[in-house]
Amino acid sequence: MANSTKITFTANPEIKDILKSLKEEYGFKSISAVIEDAIKKYKEEKEVLKWEKGAQIAANDEEYQKFCQEWSSDVGGLHEY
Repeated sequence: MANSTKITFTANPEIKDILKSLKEEYGFKSISAVIEDAIKKYKEEKEVLKWEKGAQIAANDEEYQKFCQEWSSDVGGLHEY
């Protein structure tokens, strides 16, 4: 961790025990590594949810669906401009 910043937070004893257990069970080098891994996975999960929500909005947007239909009918021929 060459480029690290120390952050402290308060957790109840149950969370502390969970963190220690995860560190030992999965071979993390520190509790900080457990937290860092969890935060990265949480962020990835939220990004996926954001894309899924966007896809759902697009799927329900009639104007967007019409646009997609028009473009999907292109057979891929050469176009001169």
